[in-house]
Amino acid sequence: MKSIPVGIVLAVMCSLSACDKVPAGTSSTAISSSVAAPAPEAFLARLYSHYNGDATNTSFSPTGDQASQWFDKEMVALMAEDSRLANGEVGALDGDPVCGCQDFGKLSADIKIEKISAAAARANIIVTETDAAFSAEARKPRKFTYDLVKEGDDWRIHDIATKDMPSLHDWLVKSNAEASSL
Repeated sequence: MKSIPVGIVLAVMCSLSACDKVPAGTSSTAISSSVAAPAPEAFLARLYSHYNGDATNTSFSPTGDQASQWFDKEMVALMAEDSRLANGEVGALDGDPVCGCQDFGKLSADIKIEKISAAAARANIIVTETDAAFSAEARKPRKFTYDLVKEGDDWRIHDIATKDMPSLHDWLVKSNAEASSL
């Protein structure tokens, strides 16, 4: 299956949202509340658009000071506790769980929504490093499963799973419990 660059997905979704029309006999209030938040695909496309190979974009920090823009309150609290327990050192979360890496060049993300309800969604994402400067091993596609939840009108990440870490959420809970018992 062909992977579509995140920028194209984001551009298409933005242009499609401009096509929304209020059906006859429907109040604009009902429509605006139902489309207030972007679709989970758009949320994830926006997240991965930061992994575009722009070396000057050093301000993006999905697990740092910008965590609340991407993760739900529970995950933000778990990551903050991991940092606090590290006492100024690098915590147990020593990489970027969004890319499964510490360094990246330019990533492509093939996003597929598996199930969705009004308040939750699951997404399967294949992430591939496309920068030829990285090793062949680093450029192998990696699969991520995201559990997304709605907080207010916004989608947020509640958990990320990979083949090596079935639940980032559960891993942080366990890691924090172990670190606090020391």
